[in-house]
Amino acid sequence: MYAEIQGGMTALKTALDLVKAGKGVIDQATMAAALYEIQKRLMETQGAALQAMEENTKLTRRVQELEAGMAVKEDWKAEVAKYERTKVAEGIVAFTEVGRSDRLNDAVKLCAHCFGEGFKSILQVQHEDMRQRSLNCPRCRSSLIFRQYADA
Repeated sequence: MYAEIQGGMTALKTALDLVKAGKGVIDQATMAAALYEIQKRLMETQGAALQAMEENTKLTRRVQELEAGMAVKEDWKAEVAKYERTKVAEGIVAFTEVGRSDRLNDAVKLCAHCFGEGFKSILQVQHEDMRQRSLNCPRCRSSLIFRQYADA
């Protein structure tokens, strides 16, 4: 009877060991599944972080472009303040330097059309005879034909 009890105890111990071993397998499977979920979430988080970094880079680049554009506009505003709209001849206007002391014939004249678009284009004398003068813009190809300057 002692042997039978001993055998039962051994069987019970073996069964208990099997349950513990099985429980370890279950715990390992559960832990492996939990680790898989953690890794999956970590990868999703890393992907989202990379997307956020790319978006941040794009936005930073756009801010730099806008700031550069604003600097150009501020520079242009300062340049515009140096010039005034001047009547060159009847029906013809151009931009000349503010406070110029020379006659219109000798003054540097900028195309009003190009100046309005943010460009400084110097009007060039292309044709001049006894009766007509012609100022042409090399940028927009406009031609201003007149007989005499307004201050002549």
